[in-house]
Amino acid sequence: MLTAPLLRRILSAPEYPEERHMFIVDMMRRFELCFDMEGDADRRFLVPDLLPKEEAYEGDWAETLAFEYHYPILPGNILSRFIVRMHPYIYRNTYWRSGV
Repeated sequence: MLTAPLLRRILSAPEYPEERHMFIVDMMRRFELCFDMEGDADRRFLVPDLLPKEEAYEGDWAETLAFEYHYPILPGNILSRFIVRMHPYIYRNTYWRSGV
């Protein structure tokens, strides 16, 4: 998760002045690389590519309908873009790097 203080640490002042940080975040939003955390617009951002790989345990789903898609070629960022686009609909904000 990105925050304003973390952005200041990551982006060095000489190369990336603080007044340009939101421009960088806006570009990340536009290219579906991050989204604002609910209730913290412009303060906290989730970057799906930085999420843990481990799937979160959400109970037993053995009797539920599941979908699985297989593609011969799958662009590397397709799942993170899906997470960004669908974040308002994700149940209990449960996401990991390769799923929701």
